[in-house]
Amino acid sequence: MQENEYIENKFLTVDDDFWSIDEGKLWACNIEDATRIKVPDGVTEIEGYAFPDQFFLQEIFIPKSVRQIDDGAFSGCDKLINLIIENEEIYLEQGCLNDIDNLQSVYIGGQRIAVIVTQGELAGHKSSKANCLERYLGKGEEYCVDGDIAIIGETAFVNRTSLRRVVLPQSVLEIDERAFDGCKSLQEVELPNDLEIIGRFAFDGCVNVKEIKIPQSVYSLEEWAFFGWQSNQKIYIPSKWKKAKFLQAWRKGCKAEIIYY
Repeated sequence: MQENEYIENKFLTVDDDFWSIDEGKLWACNIEDATRIKVPDGVTEIEGYAFPDQFFLQEIFIPKSVRQIDDGAFSGCDKLINLIIENEEIYLEQGCLNDIDNLQSVYIGGQRIAVIVTQGELAGHKSSKANCLERYLGKGEEYCVDGDIAIIGETAFVNRTSLRRVVLPQSVLEIDERAFDGCKSLQEVELPNDLEIIGRFAFDGCVNVKEIKIPQSVYSLEEWAFFGWQSNQKIYIPSKWKKAKFLQAWRKGCKAEIIYY
């Protein structure tokens, strides 16, 4: 798609009142009712929540001048479908694609990207930088996560309804909130031995997974982690999670058979 095809071309200058920009950083886009927007040339960084309450926005074009996109940048863009980024060396911060469940395609430097990796930090690991699988947009039935990924990000596989099997490498230490939310066809996922954290609603609605084993290494298993699981499913979990009532919040909304080991 050519830049001049964008119907909102009158909103392209950095001095326009529709944009809140300071020293190259885009803080807010105040255009109402737009479906397609091009960020002005000259913007270098897109801050978190830069597109508040953009209920109609479906496509964003980001020029080559933009070098960084921050955590939560597109929160508020509930209907965003396409994201086009010119700069192939863009720095993407973990969480930059949060809250856009309907995203279908991301283009970076002219190439369509099926797996978006961002840079984040591991919870509980002070100043520990790590690669985060931010979003998987593939359409295959099986996906093997690369061995340099430590974090499965929030909504990483959200609504990937064709996905039947996911292979997680031993490098994965953290599975964030809603990571596999809506993966209704998922049948098999084996958790790595050193996994530490499973976030809220991480496996929400994964009703076709026959069984899953929580490793002994997990120290944070958050509430609603297996929301929607049914009685014909099994969850194997370390016996330590049985001993205290305050550790049972993860069972909320879960009818699966619980087997302690």
